Amino acid sequence: MNLLVVPFFLSLFLPFAPAPKSPARRADANRQNAHINCEKHCTNYYLAENNKCKSSEEVILRKSDCAFMKNIENGLKFVVGMEGQTETESPTENAPTANNNNFMCCKPNQETATLFIVGVANKRLMLAKDVALYKYINNNSIDDFEREKVVLQNVLAQANSAGISDNYGEPFFQDQMDANKVIQKGYVKTWNIKGPSPSQTVPDLQTVTRPKVTEATADMVLALKTFQSFRNESNCWSSLEHKQTMTGNFLSLNEPNGVDAFRKAVVRLCGQEPEQNTVHAIDEQAKKLLNE
Repeated sequence: MNLLVVPFFLSLFLPFAPAPKSPARRADANRQNAHINCEKHCTNYYLAENNKCKSSEEVILRKSDCAFMKNIENGLKFVVGMEGQTETESPTENAPTANNNNFMCCKPNQETATLFIVGVANKRLMLAKDVALYKYINNNSIDDFEREKVVLQNVLAQANSAGISDNYGEPFFQDQMDANKVIQKGYVKTWNIKGPSPSQTVPDLQTVTRPKVTEATADMVLALKTFQSFRNESNCWSSLEHKQTMTGNFLSLNEPNGVDAFRKAVVRLCGQEPEQNTVHAIDEQAKKLLNE
């Protein structure tokens, strides 16, 4: 069964309430479930004697990031915290929370790292409609090259601090801005024909939408740091291609120009392209849509 990913509420889940157990049995069950799900989800599972993560195995994914991957992975019951804490879908009397001593120290594998980077790319692309709607209603151009230049420099500074080189980070983050505008221009083209729905609210660009874009971009820095260890794997590109079929999970694929925008967003993630001129063809299609 595919789960629907709601882009802006990735850490909200249905309540999870197992049958009541004694504290001891509940703790044993929690540890067992955590171990099973960690093995499904990650490559390593480590606990120090004090029930805290070994420093060398400290997880690099935050709870919100793993919450996204939990939505994708049907069987996953626990969320991995920044320091290895686990929590269930919602804190309840019978469920562990991020503040107790149930720890799961996991490092991402290729699959989870791919879901992570693709998920945050999708999250950022899902903000394109709100940006486009505000600019359309206020007669502003979609293109704002001076601001885009400043945004790129700021995110590159964050990426450098995270250990991502300019050679990898700069083209990737430029692709994110271009991909976002591919969807924005798809909406504008549609609205020029029949106009936006009268019932659509217009979130303020400065106070509502841009802070969300900034947050998504910060998530993307962490995601890229996680993914770069796997970018030279032989199946890197095929894994990305598979994600592009998951329209029920990555809702940006259903947006105007969504498939082309999605491909543009991930085109430089892998170290090698599957066939000659694959990247060039995707770039050219995006350029065409940006110039319409």
